[in-house]
Formats: sequence, structure tokens, C-alpha cells
Amino acid sequence: MSIAEAYHALTKYTEDNVRSGPELDWSLQPAQFKQIVSQNRVSLRSYLPVRLPGQDAGTPVGGTHESLARLSRLLYFGNGLTGLIRYGPGQGQFLRAAPSAGALYPTETYVAVRDLPGLAPGIYNYQVPTHDLVLLWDDDPFNELKAACGDAARFDETGLCLIFTGVFWRSAWRYQERGYRRVLLDTGHVLSNLVAYAPEVSATAHPHLGFVDPAVNGPFFFDDAVEGVLACVPITDGESPALPGPLWASATGDGGSLKAATIGDESDLAASATVALHRASSCWESLPAVAMEHREAQVSERSIPLAAPTAFDVPKVILRRRSARSYSGASIPLDALGQVLGYSLGRADGTRTFRLATRDAGLLGCHVVVLDVDGLDQGLYAVEGAGEALLPLAMGSFRERLFHLSLGQEIAQRCAAIVVYTAPADESITAYGDRAYRYLHVEAGMAGQRLQLAAQAHGIGACGIGGFFDDEAATLVDCNANDFVLYLVTIGRPSDRPAG
Repeated sequence: MSIAEAYHALTKYTEDNVRSGPELDWSLQPAQFKQIVSQNRVSLRSYLPVRLPGQDAGTPVGGTHESLARLSRLLYFGNGLTGLIRYGPGQGQFLRAAPSAGALYPTETYVAVRDLPGLAPGIYNYQVPTHDLVLLWDDDPFNELKAACGDAARFDETGLCLIFTGVFWRSAWRYQERGYRRVLLDTGHVLSNLVAYAPEVSATAHPHLGFVDPAVNGPFFFDDAVEGVLACVPITDGESPALPGPLWASATGDGGSLKAATIGDESDLAASATVALHRASSCWESLPAVAMEHREAQVSERSIPLAAPTAFDVPKVILRRRSARSYSGASIPLDALGQVLGYSLGRADGTRTFRLATRDAGLLGCHVVVLDVDGLDQGLYAVEGAGEALLPLAMGSFRERLFHLSLGQEIAQRCAAIVVYTAPADESITAYGDRAYRYLHVEAGMAGQRLQLAAQAHGIGACGIGGFFDDEAATLVDCNANDFVLYLVTIGRPSDRPAG
């Protein structure tokens, strides 16, 4: 058993362990943001088209420095502050452009600059609450980044690269060892926003999930038991297909002795299965995996065709998107289901192209459980191609099963449909080693967030579910119990005010 498979088995929810975890120590609740004290700050607030939540109404917006305005908006629409819920004097919860499990926001953003008018070369941290950049390293980092990403030609085409890390304790505080899954999914949410928004400022974001980890982590002096890089995203000028970088293979470790730790504070992560997997899934040299055969999208003769996605106002949707807290139980149109599935999986909308490398390789699977969709019988369907059609697999009501396997969450019982992203463990590990676990969860997060954006655009609600009884979910979609059920996303008619 690989370390990825062992970690997945250790972090499955069961009837016993879901009730026996340690109680939350609210005194140790991690901050959602890094706070770096420095005089080397660059404010990007004036370049936003809107004011930050809680910002003074007199603060100017809409600055005209083109390169800084583009960067400011990429950062903001990727994972900036888009709302504030006040629940007491001086108290409130900030809402972000991308959803996060438990509103913990474990994804941290850094900016690497070589040649950007208005900004000196170096690496910066993005300070989310103030929308500032703080200089960490005042030298051109691009030669190192290019080498770490296998001499990717895209780094010669740009002077801007966004780097995304996972801060493990932010999710582990609440979700213990399973938190690493949430870190990866949440990072996929942010990447989806970035890829979707970049064309709005005449740019293209190219996610690179394969890279030499020590070379990228090195300039930050990260403690790899605390934080690690998960994606490098060069930003090129103009609109072009947002194609992912090559996926590399790591080693495949022996997970036979892997054990779960009780994570009471950040220091406990060093001996955790979370950090063991993150280290095992690191690439130590620039050796791309043997390319998997691209699998052309197949649509069965007896499948049900779906409507193709149409373009929508991405900035407006990102600003308005909130996770649905409950559903009315009303039905949704079949056309809307087709729209969100097609956008989720990269079916061309006539203007922009989006690709998921693990889907192209035939690894990232997608099913939909229909509860109440106009024109469709209740039941389980396989999503074919890039969301082009539904293949009926098993008919009948799954409402009570979904309620139970989703840990009794009402949204799983009253939604109109649940989309389930999965992957075969053996084939994935054979292709990419333990690194496969990162790729699959990040890209499932990307697909899930695209689904949530499209749902918002078409007047329906959506909410991801990262907590579920794994073996029951695998049985539902007829997976092997050892395979990876990655993510569930509900869609339906919301019945009340959404959450973050």
C-alpha cells in the first residue's frame, strides 16, 4: 500500500471515529491570515474596482497603473475579501472569493516578480486583510522557478507568477489528519477562480502542480511540517487556453507503518500522517512522469445529452458567490444541470478553454446523483466526456442514503443533485506515485469550484461537502472501497441566506 493509499484509509470517516475525535480547543484556533510586520509594503487597494469589506468609504478605487491594477484584481478575485458578516460590536466573519471548509482558509498566496512595471523583482506575500504585498526576498526568482518547473517555456513569456501554499495547521486544528484533504481542495477552489478571472484582465493563468518541491520551497525557508508549496501559476499576457503544466511522478512510499496522530497544536504535525504524505508526494528532481494516454471523450448511445455551457459575468459571479446553507427541495432545470457540469469539467463554452489533466488522463471521474431535476428520473448517472452527457447507471431515490453518508447534513437531503468526484487508486498511484493524491484533490477542488461558480451564474445554489463516510460514498457510485472519493458538491434551490 502506498503512503497516499494508507493516508486515505487512515482519514476515512466511519460511524465510530466521526464521534470520537478530540474536542476543539478554541483558544488555539489559527488565524486565517498571515500578519507580517514590514516597512516594505505595496498597497494594491486603490486598483480594485470595489472597496474592501469594512474599508473607509472615502478610500479611492479604480487606480489606473495597468500592471498593478491587473495584479491587484487577480489576487482579489482569486481569494480576496468579498464580504463581512457582523455578529456583534467589533466582531464579524470575513468572507472570501473562494470557499473554504470551516472558513479556515489554509491557502496562502505569494507573488513572484521578475519584470512588472511598478513592482521591484522579488517574492512577496499577499496580505489579504489589507490587500497589500509585503516583500520577502528582493531578487529575481524566475530562473529558480523555471528550473523547478522543468524549464517550462511559460516562465520566459512572463514576469509574474503566483505561488500557492498550504498552511497545514489551519485545517488540522478542526479536521485533524483529514485536514490535508481540505487544504488541497481549498487550493483548487482558489486556482479555479484565478483561471476563470484572468481573461477579464487579458491574461491567462497556467497552473503547474508538478515541480521540484525543495527548489520552490527553498527561497521561503518553509518548515515542511508547517507549510508547503502546492502550485506555481505563471500569468501570461492575452487570452490563450488555460492548459495545466505537466504532472510529474514522485516516488511511491510504503505506507504500511503510517499512523494517524492526534493533532492538539501545530507542533504535533511533525509526526503526523499529513506531513508524511506531503513529504512522500514531493518531487525531488525534474523528471516528468511517463505521459498517460489521452482518452478521447466517449459518449454512449444510450446517454442523455446535456446543454453546453454559455459564458457569464465571471467577476460579478465571484463577488456574489456564497455557499448554500440549506435548500428548498425544489427542482432545477435539466439545462442548468448541463451548464454547471459542462463548466465544471471544461466543456468549451464558445469563448474559453479549460482543461483538467487528471480528467484528460482518464483518472478524475464524475458522477451525479439526481434527486429532483426536471426531465430526469431519480438515480445515479455517470457524467460522460467534458460534461456532454449523462449515462444512467442505477435508478431510484438515494435521498436517505445521501443524508446518512454526508454525516447527517440536511443540504445533502434537500438538494436537487449531488456531484461526486472520484479516482481509481491503483491506476493513479501507478501513474504519478504518491503525488497523485495532491493532483487529484487539487483538480477535484478546481472542478468543484467551477461547478459552484456556474451554479451561481444560473440562479441556483451550491455547496461542497468534504466530510462524508468514504466507504458508503464509494459503494454509492460503485467504486472499489480502496479508490478515492475526492469531493461531493450539492446543487439546488437555496432557501435562505447563504454562508461563506
